[in-house]
Amino acid sequence: MSKSLQDQLLALGVADKKKVKQARHEKRVTSKEVTGPRIQESLRETQRKVLEEKRMRDQALATEREAKRLKAEKLSQVRDMVKSNEVGRGIESERVDFRFPYGKKIRPFPVDADIRDRLSRGILGLIEVD
Repeated sequence: MSKSLQDQLLALGVADKKKVKQARHEKRVTSKEVTGPRIQESLRETQRKVLEEKRMRDQALATEREAKRLKAEKLSQVRDMVKSNEVGRGIESERVDFRFPYGKKIRPFPVDADIRDRLSRGILGLIEVD
């Protein structure tokens, strides 16, 4: 087997034991720095970034879900309010058309005369849910 370069230099007398020991120590320290803390630090940084991105996504999702829930809750409350305050149209044979604007058109809404008067005076109103 061939000897290492350090052993050969030591045998020739070019280097002494102190320099060989110092060179081995420096080599060991540099190899530990490259593989140890630098890699661990970059892994930690990557993990931190991934966790931060996940937290941001989760927070955005939670905000979106909360907004959807509030919207559905308000719509449900409006439906309940409309249902509880609903007024009948009257007897079918006594109905007359109440004409009202709907978008760009005028639409007829058959109701009895009393309800038609209250609608025209603004005491009652028409509402469409959904």
